[in-house]
This record gives sequence, structure tokens and C-alpha cells, in this order.
Amino acid sequence: MQMKTIVIHATVLTVNEKNEVLHDGAVGFEDGVLVYVGPTPSEPGGYEEVIDAGGRIVMPGLINTHGHTAMSLLRGYADDLPLQEWLETKMWPLEAQFTEDHVRWGTSLSIVEMLKTGTTTFVDMYDHMDMVAELVAASGMRARLCRGVIGLCPPDVQTQKLEEASAFAEKWNNAAGGRIMTMMSPHGAYTCPPDYIERIVVRAEELDLPIHIHMSETEWEVQQNVDDYGARPVAHLES
Repeated sequence: MQMKTIVIHATVLTVNEKNEVLHDGAVGFEDGVLVYVGPTPSEPGGYEEVIDAGGRIVMPGLINTHGHTAMSLLRGYADDLPLQEWLETKMWPLEAQFTEDHVRWGTSLSIVEMLKTGTTTFVDMYDHMDMVAELVAASGMRARLCRGVIGLCPPDVQTQKLEEASAFAEKWNNAAGGRIMTMMSPHGAYTCPPDYIERIVVRAEELDLPIHIHMSETEWEVQQNVDDYGARPVAHLES
């Protein structure tokens, strides 16, 4: 049985084209769908549940545009290091030991933290992504998910990773009632050779999916890109 709910006497941040703020505003919804945004009605009839916000803010959920949710388990393990040292000597050795169960609990923790602090949509680039997608589906969140691919490996392993990423993207795109969308994801220009990135771009075009990638995170990465390819990362990837 569907219930219509209205939140009244709220400060509503609409985030519409005019970025209007409604003082003493109201938001009504039914079965998870907005049916009213406007001033608080004098008589909120037709709603089975009425919530008085008492002036508190009501706004759309926050969106986390990049993350690795399972890495919450590694929080605090290593700090205040240059990125490459942090990755190569601290993070990657531990992540190599991650199983699907580690991803289950790390992602679950991150989802709880996001929901408790107002984030309702997130992007995740990682491994064991079927588990991440299952948790998103169960939680009610929205997500853009991709199996991150590092190309510093033999050609046969590159191909295996590309096929895994493609299979995941096809399986989960538009899943969970449209709450899950997928992307293709070369990890970065410094971890994926140009020919491998080209293969991933071609596959993304075939699947009609966008690309998600780390880019220009540090001065070191930018300079290495210039040294290796004669261009900064944006120009290099555009080519």
C-alpha cells in the first residue's frame, strides 16, 4: 500500500534552474517519487503522513563523484605520503590481498556513512564490483559503477581485465530499477599504456558508456606524462 508523505515548514533548497530557496516550504512524495515542491499548504490534505521540519533544511541528496568505497577498511593505515609512495608501498600491497568479503564490509561501511551524512549517489571504481553493485541494489542508493582497470600487466591479463570490466558494465547497467549505471574505467594514463586505453575507449563506444579515469592528480603524474608522451594528461588522453 502506497503512502503519501509531506514534509512541511522546511527550508527547501530546490537546486532548480534558479537555485530557489523556499522558506516555509514543503516537499511531498509518494512511493519514492516527488509529487509536490512548493510553499507549505495551509491544509496538507491528501497526505497520510505529515512531517513538521521545524525550519530544518530539505535538499536533494549529495553526490560523491569519485571514490573507492571498500578502501574505508584502509582508512588511517598510511597518511602524509606522496601519492606514488602511498599507492605503491602501502595501498597496493594490501589491496592485493583483498577478497570479495573485504569489499563487502568496506563498501557496507561506506554506504552506511554516506546515507547517514546525506549522500545518496556515488561513483565507485574498484575490483569485485559485483559485490558493490549488490550492496547498492540492497541499500536503495544510486551509483555509477565501474571495474577499474590497471594495465601494467601482460597482454593476456590486460585482455582478461577488459573482458571482466565489459561483462560487469553490461550486466549491471540500468539495474536496480535504473539506480545503477555503469562506465568503463582505465585507472589512469600512468597505469594504462596508450594502446590499452584506446581498446577501452573503443569498447566504451560499443557499449555506449562513458569513461571514468584518474587524471592530473599530482605534479609528478603530469610531468611523467610530459616525459613519456610529450603532452600533459588532458591533451594526451584527448589524442
